[in-house]
Amino acid sequence: ASLSLLVFSGVGLGCVITFTCEGAASWLWYFMALAQIEVVTLVPKYAMQVQMNYSRKRNGIPIEWVLLDLMGSVLSITQLTLDCWAISDWSAMTGNLAKLLIGILSLSFDAIFLVQHFVLYPQRLTLAAL
Repeated sequence: ASLSLLVFSGVGLGCVITFTCEGAASWLWYFMALAQIEVVTLVPKYAMQVQMNYSRKRNGIPIEWVLLDLMGSVLSITQLTLDCWAISDWSAMTGNLAKLLIGILSLSFDAIFLVQHFVLYPQRLTLAAL
């Protein structure tokens, strides 16, 4: 019920922006708000996975997904850094705060997942697997 309310509210705000010709709010504000919501939902999603891995003493998500997410985070932060370097304005790093936060948070949680997968709960090969 709360998810449908959230979706309905988001679509409704989009319609208000469209029909008022950006008089109520701008599209930029709308997308920045959606990006901040993504940052807020990212932390519980990853934190629950870390907790589940701890309670089951094994990694519950495929390591390939973690590596792809890690690569995306590194490339996202690298793009922000190169953009700032190209325009010689390092204050632009926080211009897209949601992208920076998502990159940093994903990078941090991916490091935790890698430690859980390879150090804390490594999967041991059995003779049947060979």
